[in-house]
Amino acid sequence: MVAPVYYGSQILGDGDWSLIGWWLAVVVGASFAVFTLWSRSLMLTLRLATLPTAVGAGALTIGLGSLHVATGAPVDALAIVGTVAKYLAVYFPATFVLEEVAFRGALDAHVHRPGESRGWQSGLFVSALWGLWHLPVSSGMPLPVSVLELVAWHSLVGLPLSWAWRRGGNLAAPAVAHAAIDAVRKRAPARAVSSELVRAGTPWPIDRRDQGPWTTTLRP
Repeated sequence: MVAPVYYGSQILGDGDWSLIGWWLAVVVGASFAVFTLWSRSLMLTLRLATLPTAVGAGALTIGLGSLHVATGAPVDALAIVGTVAKYLAVYFPATFVLEEVAFRGALDAHVHRPGESRGWQSGLFVSALWGLWHLPVSSGMPLPVSVLELVAWHSLVGLPLSWAWRRGGNLAAPAVAHAAIDAVRKRAPARAVSSELVRAGTPWPIDRRDQGPWTTTLRP
């Protein structure tokens, strides 16, 4: 809870109630996220989070690393590690309360029945809806391309997140993995690479969340 309270307190004097509301939600969510994390074995949570983290963060690292090589965008590896850890501390309660409770805890639990033979189909359905949820904060590409990109990416990541939730019966594992993926997406080395591509006039998906409250208070 320390990280959300610390960074959230920095915007209290700005008078922007949308930012204050977002951080209040994160701070409140932090207490539930921590309780969920410690209500089960920490090692089990980390084991269940390994697969979705490897899929999401691994795909980002390979894709963005390749683009880094192609564009020659500068990357400070040590700064990336520190900043990813910082974002992870905030994104864990944020993703828990704003997305995991709704998409894995409520929607996935509603459409999936334990023991069903085709559980991947319900997982894919939940993941596709999760991807479309991000459409209002995505820009930089034509609408059909944005829809395809969001559904494809969130299906790739969402299926292992649903698997972690179903195997553990606890939202801590998907929330940890989700936070780790978002932290990597945020920093390593997405910002430098996307800036290079945008300057070059190359179509590139822009997530407006990268211009939101978490960027005004979380500075590299």
